Amino acid sequence: NCSYPPPKGDDFDVLVRYFFWDRFFYDPHSRKRDFSDARYMGIVIWKDFDEVKDQFPDAAEAMDNLLANTFAGDTYEDKPTYKQWIDAKRRRVMCVQMYYTENGEWKHAIFTRGTYLRGPEPSPYLDEDGVPENPLVAQSTKVDREGNRYGAVRQFIGPQDEINKRRSKSLHLLSTRQTIGEQGAVKSVSQTKRELAKPDGHVEVTPKMRFELLDTSDMANGQFQLLQEAKLEIDTIGANAFLNGKEAAASGYQQSLMQQGGMVELGPLFDAHRMWKKRIYKAVWNRIKQYWTAEKWVRVTDDENNLKFVGLNQPQTVGQALQDVAQDDKQPQQKRELAVQTLQGMIAAQDARLNQVHKINNDVSKMDVDIIIDEVENAINLQSEQFDKLVQMYQANPQGIPWELVVEMSSIRNKDRILEGIAGGKEQQAQIASLQQQLAQIGIEMKIATAE
Repeated sequence: NCSYPPPKGDDFDVLVRYFFWDRFFYDPHSRKRDFSDARYMGIVIWKDFDEVKDQFPDAAEAMDNLLANTFAGDTYEDKPTYKQWIDAKRRRVMCVQMYYTENGEWKHAIFTRGTYLRGPEPSPYLDEDGVPENPLVAQSTKVDREGNRYGAVRQFIGPQDEINKRRSKSLHLLSTRQTIGEQGAVKSVSQTKRELAKPDGHVEVTPKMRFELLDTSDMANGQFQLLQEAKLEIDTIGANAFLNGKEAAASGYQQSLMQQGGMVELGPLFDAHRMWKKRIYKAVWNRIKQYWTAEKWVRVTDDENNLKFVGLNQPQTVGQALQDVAQDDKQPQQKRELAVQTLQGMIAAQDARLNQVHKINNDVSKMDVDIIIDEVENAINLQSEQFDKLVQMYQANPQGIPWELVVEMSSIRNKDRILEGIAGGKEQQAQIASLQQQLAQIGIEMKIATAE
């Protein structure tokens, strides 16, 4: 990759890098949302000349010639523009990293104007079958008939333009007035219009001549009604006020229903995003299978209170294999005894095969995984409403509802510790009550003994 430094030794780390839309180009004839039918894709990166020469020593002479034959003008900018390749003033060059298909195989090349920096060569990234693949993962929400890609904002442009137009028209009708009158009723029509536009304007008319103000409130009301319809339309095609959290319903159940209605309109957007994430995870796993050849330890985070690590690519020697068989209780007794005898004999003979690698445990290159993305249900409102009712019931009758039940039904983090503390406190109170009862019994017995 022309944008990453080389790894240190064989300790590779998989990184996911995001490229801005103006640095990305693709086959304009592709029609599928996941770009699976694109014949080429690539990114544009601006780099310093010294950095390019250090990273690609074979192209150092070509870089010097390219810089020497370039005029340093004032119109060059550090942008991914396809009109200029060289910024001679800042000594920067535009590098293009491109992946393309040739005879059904993905190939890779890094080049600038008239010079290949690397390649063309097969893509260094392999899929799960070991075939070169395109590592650039792109996704579009929707594609129209002309192949133009667009997202969720496009459907809001029309209603938003109408809202702006209706609001401007309503404001204009409310701030202006129409008049009708006989010729000569006022001295100056333009002066009269200016006076009517003022909050404290004054108009003098000629006596016995017609001059009236026309009522245009019906036109303003019509524009206002159309404005309300446009607002209602833009709410129905996108995230409504309930989904944005700007409006609350009478109950949590009603809030949940209104939010689900808003989520239906955004379904295609979230489906595309979910598909994109799964493809990224799949590409990450392919990179792991390809480059994780050294021994690694991965922490499993399914239980926060129980740290667990899994070793990958663990080399196991012959001596370790015999020792594991000898200590395995699930193995037959005869096989365990044979492993012990073999291990002792090899140690006594100082056999060099003891330190030879017998096999690789948890070999990543031979693993296969299932990538599943779980979506969390939007049921927090209903759960919160039920918890509020439980709290009200507890306040009305604290003795009838246990406090532990209230804590268990809450959504507080680490509530297990709270429940353990409550249980410990109850046990301590029970011990104190038992001790007080024993002391009271001893006091009664002492009184009886004293009386006797």
